[in-house]
Amino acid sequence: MTPHEQNGLSLLEIMIVIGLLAVISGFTIPLGLNFLRDESLVSTGNDLVQVLRLAQVNTQQGKFDSQWGVHVQDTTYTFFRGSTYVGRDSSFDENYDVSGLYFATSTDIIFTQPEGFPTVTNQFEITDGKRTRLIQVNSLGRINLTAPETFGGS
Repeated sequence: MTPHEQNGLSLLEIMIVIGLLAVISGFTIPLGLNFLRDESLVSTGNDLVQVLRLAQVNTQQGKFDSQWGVHVQDTTYTFFRGSTYVGRDSSFDENYDVSGLYFATSTDIIFTQPEGFPTVTNQFEITDGKRTRLIQVNSLGRINLTAPETFGGS
């Protein structure tokens, strides 16, 4: 081995690699966090639509000869049995937490027998503070869910 040969990496090479990793991380971490927020919004919206449809089907089938509904408030929603949320049979409640998200309005969606029409048409938003999804329940009981949108239309 000659006296000028080096084994390993120089301090400059290590600093360049660390700098490149920092730059790459600086771009990918925010993208990854945005993806996780979007996925949480999409997943929560889809789960809530499924619970709304379950309430509608239970009502149409006359399960326990009762109406079923979903109560939405702040950071939770509740699947319940009864013609009103206040007068429900709480032993049938199923509560769902939407951590990191919240509902812009509180509302109850209750379906009528035997058609499964909602007692009122309604729409409500799920949001993470930057993005929102709109859930609509029309007079025929159709449940629609929009794709996540960023406030300000971008």
